[in-house]
Amino acid sequence: MIRTVRAKLLLLLGATMLSALASLAIIALLLQKQVTDSVAERVPATVQGIEVELEDDVRNVTLLSGVLEQSPHLARVMRENAPDRALRTLTRMRTAFANAELALFRSDGALFTQVGLDRPPANVLERAPEAAAVARRPATWRGVIAGGCSFDAGADTFAFAQLAPLEDAGFVFVCLPIDRALVVHAAANVGAEVAVVHRASGRVVTATDQFPRALGAHADRARRVETDDRGARWAFARADHERLLGGGPLEFVVALDVTVLSKRVRNDMLAAAVALIAIALVALWVGARIAGRMSGAITRLGGAMKKLEDAQYVHVEDIKTGDEIEDLAAGFNHMVDGLRDRDKLRATFGKYMTQSVMEHLLSGKVQLGGEKLTVTVLFSDIRSFTTISEQMDAHALVELLNEYFTVMVGIIMEEGGVVDKYIGDAIMAVFGAPVSRPDDAVRAVRAATRMRAALVPLNASLVARGIAPIATGIGVHTGEVVAGNIGSEQRMEYTVIGDAVNVASRLEGKTKELGVDLVISEATFALVQHVAQGRALAELSVKGRQQSVRCFAIDAIESEGG
Repeated sequence: MIRTVRAKLLLLLGATMLSALASLAIIALLLQKQVTDSVAERVPATVQGIEVELEDDVRNVTLLSGVLEQSPHLARVMRENAPDRALRTLTRMRTAFANAELALFRSDGALFTQVGLDRPPANVLERAPEAAAVARRPATWRGVIAGGCSFDAGADTFAFAQLAPLEDAGFVFVCLPIDRALVVHAAANVGAEVAVVHRASGRVVTATDQFPRALGAHADRARRVETDDRGARWAFARADHERLLGGGPLEFVVALDVTVLSKRVRNDMLAAAVALIAIALVALWVGARIAGRMSGAITRLGGAMKKLEDAQYVHVEDIKTGDEIEDLAAGFNHMVDGLRDRDKLRATFGKYMTQSVMEHLLSGKVQLGGEKLTVTVLFSDIRSFTTISEQMDAHALVELLNEYFTVMVGIIMEEGGVVDKYIGDAIMAVFGAPVSRPDDAVRAVRAATRMRAALVPLNASLVARGIAPIATGIGVHTGEVVAGNIGSEQRMEYTVIGDAVNVASRLEGKTKELGVDLVISEATFALVQHVAQGRALAELSVKGRQQSVRCFAIDAIESEGG
């Protein structure tokens, strides 16, 4: 008799996997033989045929342009200002390439004569930047132009053209419209549908009549076969646009109808599905008998879990199955007891502001009534903020504060400080509570110097946007505080209070009077003087404190690890 859940599940899984593998093997063989091989053979051959057809057209443009640009006769008749004679030459040349459109332009870009162009540009230098480049540095230009051979036929009109200098007389312009006639001619010899697609937007520029536009414009290169709304199956591939058109914005998409092939595959898959159903029925019968024995216990366990989702901490009913489900039920009950206790703690500590404080409180290392700690307190304030706020609307002011706080608070957190609170535009940060470190004072002063340095690029960004730069004052002091809960039963806050907080705030307020932007107390300086360069300022009388405070300015401090 099978006694373990693992053995039961393995038996069920083994039966299911056996049926799936047998069926998948049949389907895989059919697909590999009838779809993969056939499409892999037919589509590349079709694409190659299209590429050959298109290469012939591109080669004709290049050949015709080369013949014309090397004709001394054309250069001579242009110098002699004989457009009729030039037109006769162009007309004779066009008989060999009926789809091409030809034009001659003078050196200043003005049209000399043309054949085949419906709306030739009056001045090619003004309409085509490619022509301007050829004029500046006489060299042949070849590529795809938007707007067709007339440069203004619309966004969905393109042409392949070659522009070449004709000695010093002007330019030879040979153009092949990339239109429906071109793709119909190319597709006729390969038995496929062809479309020209704009590569960036996926927009179909032109296509043969039966090309599935809804699918072909966005056909995934990796998924080669798609079904249209009429049930027809199409295999897609892209021609090599780099080789054909020199890159450019267009590419040729080939669509091959594989509906008949797909029907054969579908019939084979149907046969495989019948086999799968037969095997699956046997597997389900075996699995149902095994699963039925476990379903009752699992249902009771699932009901208890749903109650747990609704924060109903109830034990699952007694389960006596003699296997791992019984162990799972016992573990679940133990978990419910733990979650009930933890929820009580979270309900109490969830009123605190920061995640780090909450985690520390949940660890049980902080007394709810408060504890004495030696910390370093940092106060930072924007000078003349009232004046700034009067000059800005509320929305812009909030954006400015958010940008400023993002930079400064990021530095404080990187140095291991905790932002205790925001007081308008001021920041109060604590280093050493709730978790103390031996170098809290160094971290605080280093954070202050980094905040001072970070103000330079911040102000540069503000000035670039037309916003007046800001100035700050920072005060840092180290001393003993009481860290704990302040507030009421309904709303509590983990914070620090004591003389050290007041002194740090007063030092920040004295920065403008002392003409510096960073002032630290003697108590803090004693802890950082081994890594900091500072200078004594003065002894200050701090409001609310009988004992004066000796102040220091910090010029530099060693970086972390330096």
